[in-house]
Amino acid sequence: MAARTIFERRHHNLFSAACARRVAALATALAVLVPAGDEAFAGPPPPASEDDYKSLFPPVHEMQDPTKRQIPRQVKVPKIVYRIDTRGPEEIFRDGFRVPGVGTNDSVLDHIWGHSTRAGGESAGEAANKKGTTNLVSTTSELNEVATQWLASQFSLEPGQRPWVYVIRPDENFYSVRITLDKLKDIGSAKEKESAELALQSVGYHYEWDARGGIRPERVHSAFQIDVIGNQLKHVKDSVRINPAFDRAFEPKANQAPLLNGTACAPAPTGRVKRSVADCTTEGPQERAPEPRQEGPENKATQEVPRPAANPDPEAELAAREAAAGKYFEELATKSGLNLVTAEGERLAPSQVRATFAGYERLQPPGRFAAPTEARAWASKAMSAGKISLGVLGVGAYGYGLYRVHATPGASWGDYVSAYTSIVPGVGCVTAAAADAARGRTDGWDTAECLLADALLWSGNPVAVAAGLGIHGGRLMSQWWHSKEAPSLEQFRQARADGWNKYLREFYAPKRLAALIEPTLLDHQAKQQLTRAGLINEYANHLAAAEQRFQARRSAASPGDTARSEKEWGAEQEKLRADLQKALDDGNKRAGIELDAAIRDRVSSTLRKEAAAYNEWFAKEHLVNTDGRWLHAGLDPVRNWWFNLTHKGSPDGSNTVEVHLNLVRSRLSAEVLPVPSAQDLAAGDLAAALQQAIRSKDGLNLRDAQDTALLTRHAERLRKAPKETHHAVSALHDPNPEPRLVVLMVEDSKKSAATATDQLAFAKEWRDVLEKDIAIVRSGEVSYELLDQNGKTIDIPLPSLSELEAHLRQAQRDIENAEKNAQEAERELRQEEATAQSSPSVPQKPKSRLRLPR
Repeated sequence: MAARTIFERRHHNLFSAACARRVAALATALAVLVPAGDEAFAGPPPPASEDDYKSLFPPVHEMQDPTKRQIPRQVKVPKIVYRIDTRGPEEIFRDGFRVPGVGTNDSVLDHIWGHSTRAGGESAGEAANKKGTTNLVSTTSELNEVATQWLASQFSLEPGQRPWVYVIRPDENFYSVRITLDKLKDIGSAKEKESAELALQSVGYHYEWDARGGIRPERVHSAFQIDVIGNQLKHVKDSVRINPAFDRAFEPKANQAPLLNGTACAPAPTGRVKRSVADCTTEGPQERAPEPRQEGPENKATQEVPRPAANPDPEAELAAREAAAGKYFEELATKSGLNLVTAEGERLAPSQVRATFAGYERLQPPGRFAAPTEARAWASKAMSAGKISLGVLGVGAYGYGLYRVHATPGASWGDYVSAYTSIVPGVGCVTAAAADAARGRTDGWDTAECLLADALLWSGNPVAVAAGLGIHGGRLMSQWWHSKEAPSLEQFRQARADGWNKYLREFYAPKRLAALIEPTLLDHQAKQQLTRAGLINEYANHLAAAEQRFQARRSAASPGDTARSEKEWGAEQEKLRADLQKALDDGNKRAGIELDAAIRDRVSSTLRKEAAAYNEWFAKEHLVNTDGRWLHAGLDPVRNWWFNLTHKGSPDGSNTVEVHLNLVRSRLSAEVLPVPSAQDLAAGDLAAALQQAIRSKDGLNLRDAQDTALLTRHAERLRKAPKETHHAVSALHDPNPEPRLVVLMVEDSKKSAATATDQLAFAKEWRDVLEKDIAIVRSGEVSYELLDQNGKTIDIPLPSLSELEAHLRQAQRDIENAEKNAQEAERELRQEEATAQSSPSVPQKPKSRLRLPR
C-alpha cells in the first residue's frame, strides 16, 4: 500500500479507537429498525420466546383489498405458514392440529369443495360416502388470508371473542394446493381437469398449503390474536403465546411436489364453500359422449359414422406421450448433432439424455452456491458481535477505512488484516506493524507510540485522551512528511514498463493464450450442448402431445376428415420443427456473445493478477541491484539529517540508501501496471489463440468435423482488419459461414432448398448477403489473413465487384422465380383441399412441391 494510504489508515484507527466504547445506542437502533421477516427462521432458530414473534411480524400489517387478490405466477415455498382457529393455545400446543375426519381421503379437490370434511357429504351418491374422511388440514402462507377468512364470517364466535392465529413451521407433509391443481389440470381425467380449473379460479390466490395427516404440536411456534381496524391488521396487545414444545432445531422443508392421491368431487354451483361449514351439494360436470353426425344423402354410402371416444386412461395417455416424446427427441437430437459428454469423457446417447430430462437421473451436480446452514449461523453470530463492538463514530471511521483499503490497488493481505482489525485497540497497531514489515519497513518506535496512544485513548481520562490524540496526530504528520521526502521514481517506472511490455508480448503468444482460454471453451461447450438438449427435449414433448391429439381426432373422424387432419398434422410438425431450429439459432447467437465475454473476462482477470505479481516482484527483487547513490544526491544536509533522524537512520547518512530504498519499494508496490480491459483486448490475439487451441487439443469434444471447421472459420474472421465492428468471438456459433465465402457454396445451397417457400427464403437471404458484400468491397475495408493447420499464411481469392454485382442480379431473378413458384404451389394446395372436400371417398395423391429450375 502507498505511504499515503498507510497514514490514512492510522488516521482511521485514531478515531475508531477513541469511540470504540460507544457501541450500544446506534447498533441497537439499527437492529430494531430493520425487520427480519421470514428470514428470522432461515437458519437454526433461537429459543422460542416473545422476541421471535416481534422479529416475525411488524406491529401493523396493511391488508390488501380482497376483491383485488390475484393468483400468483409462481409458488414460493414458505418458511412459516399460518392457521386461524377458535381453539385456544393450550389445546393446540398439547395436541397439535388433527385432521377433521377419519384420515382416509387425501384428495385435495374433495377437501377444497367440502366433500370430505365433517359437514360434507349431505348430497346423495358418491359424495355422501366421503363425509368426514379428509386427511388434510388447511394453512396459508399469506397473513392477509387469515384476516380475510375472519372478516368473511367463516367462524361462529361469541360477541367480543377473537380467533387465534397460529404460526407453524411446515415439514415435508405440507403440500401446495396451487401446485396440485396445476398438475391435475395437466394429467387428470376430464372431470378432474374441469373441477381443478374451477377450484384454481376460486382458491388460487389463497396461498393454501394443506398438511397431510395433521400438524404435530412441536411444529407450532406461537399463537396470537388479531383485530382489524379500518384497513389495518393489528395484533392484540399481550396476546402472544409461545409454544414451549416447539422444535427449535427443525428446518422448514415444505413439499414442492403435488399431492395426487385420491379422486375429485365436483364443485357446488356457488363456488368454494366455507371450510367445515357447508358442502358441495351437486355433482360436477359430467362427461358426455359426442353426438353422432347426421348423414346426408350425398355421402351416406361412403362416410362412416364416427365412433364415440372412449374415456381416456390418464396413465396410458401419459405413457404414450412419454414414448412419443422420446422418439421425437432422438430424431431431433440426431438431426441437430447434439453431443453431450460427461465429466468422465463418456458421450451420452440421446436416450440417456432424454431419460435425464424425464427425471430418472441427475445430469448436473447441485448448485455450488447454496449457503450451508453453518455459514448462515456463523454470519448471524458475526453480525451480533459486530453490533456490540461498533460505536457511533467508530462505525463511520471503520467503514471508511475498509472502503479505502478495498479501493486501493495493490493492497496486500496484511493491509486487509490491518484495516479489519484497526477498530480493536492495540491489535490494530500490531497488525499495522506486520503489514509494514511485509512491505520491507520495520519501525518498533512507531508501533510502541501507537500502543501508547491507544492505551491513553482507552483510559477515558480527558487529559490522557488528549495526549493520545496528540501522539497519533504527530505520527500522522511525521509519516506524511516522510512520504514527501521520497525521491523520484521515474527511472524505476521506466525500467518496470519496459520489462512489463516484454512480458506482455510473451503472454500474448498463441500457445500460451490458447492454454489459458481452453478451460473456458470446454466449459462453454458443455453448457451450450446442455442448453440445446433442453430445447430439443421441450419440442420433442410438444411433438408428442400434438401427435397424440392427431391420433385421437383421426380415430373418431371419417375418411374425408382424416385427410384434412393429416394435412394439419403435417403443417403443425413443420411449424414445430421450424420453431425448434429458430430457438437453436437464437441460442447459438446468445452463446457466442456469452463466450466472447467469458474469454475476455478470463484473459483480463489473468492479466490483472499477472500485473500485480510482476509489480510485486519488481519492487522486491529487481531494486536490490539498483545503484542507489541518486537517492540522496538531491537532498540538502538539513533535510537529509531530518530524514535519517525521523526514519531511525544514522545521523551521518550511512544507511540513507537502505531507508530510501524501502520507501521506494512501498510506493512502487502500491501502483498498478497498465492492463487492457476486457473490451480492449485485441481480436487478432484471441483469434490466434483460438486457432491454436483447436489445432493442439483433441479433447475439446467438438461435434465431429463440423464444429472444428466452424470454430476455425470464425477464428480466421477475427484476424481481419480491426475496422470491422463485430465482437471478437460473438459470431463463434453463427451457423452461417463468412459472407465472402458464401459465393463458393451457392450452388450447393440451391440444391438443398426443397420447397418453393425454402427457395424464396434462401433467395432473399442470398440477396441481402450480396448487398452487404458489395458495400464492404466498395469501402475497401476487407482483408484476410488465413492460416493453415501448420500456421502458415494462405491466400483466398476474393470475388471482384463485377462478380458480386452479377450474383446480385441473378439473385433478383431467383426471387422473382421463387415467388411465382410459391404462388403456384399455394394454388395447387387449395385445389387439392377443394377436391378432397367434394370427393372424400376418392383418395387424392398429393403432387410434389415445385423446385427451383436448375
